Amino acid sequence: MRRICPVLLAYFLLLASGYQLKAQADTSGFEGFKATRFPEKANTVKIGLIPLLVGEIPYCGEIRVTYEHPITHNQSLLFGLSYNYPGALLLLASATSGSGISDFSWRGGRLMLGYRWYPLKKSDAPKGFYIGPYFSGNLLKVTDKQDHTIYETMYYLNASMIVGEQVLAHNGFTFDVFTGVGYKDDFIAHSDPNFYVGILRPTDVVGLANASPAAQHIKFTLQVNFGYSF
Repeated sequence: MRRICPVLLAYFLLLASGYQLKAQADTSGFEGFKATRFPEKANTVKIGLIPLLVGEIPYCGEIRVTYEHPITHNQSLLFGLSYNYPGALLLLASATSGSGISDFSWRGGRLMLGYRWYPLKKSDAPKGFYIGPYFSGNLLKVTDKQDHTIYETMYYLNASMIVGEQVLAHNGFTFDVFTGVGYKDDFIAHSDPNFYVGILRPTDVVGLANASPAAQHIKFTLQVNFGYSF
């Protein structure tokens, strides 16, 4: 029995060394670790020209800047900020009616978040056709400078599924257009002790209060942006 144990031990050691030598020698099929694909243009900054005249909130202009950054070769995240101010339509209406916009203070802006998936194999993010969710929250407070108890705070909350196309020129200039449909919840906190204090809906203001709840909360999105990728 004592003679058998050393023989068995030697046998297993030889067997193990044989497997090790075989594993070390059989490396012909190994191609190495492949580098993760990543787009050449990793940063895109864009602005919207149309909102400069007419933004999401009626009678307001909007300076809107968005930034898109890929997280893989075919996915990206989008962040955006905007600033609301009296727009061209409001300035025109004020000039026509003689009302003074300067009697009110305008403060507000919008936050935007989005995720984009570029499914086509022939192009990498941020170039080509894409789909994904898009969220935004817009706020504007208009206050009477003489009487701060008179004000309106407008809230526009949106969640949409969008489809779009982004074109990147060789010199880095970018054209981005997308559309989509989703859900919105828009309301106005109105305060005027001499008139009305409470919550209004934009549909109430424009005479659509009798529309169905579903119709009041449907959101249609369309944006055209220009920018630069680097």
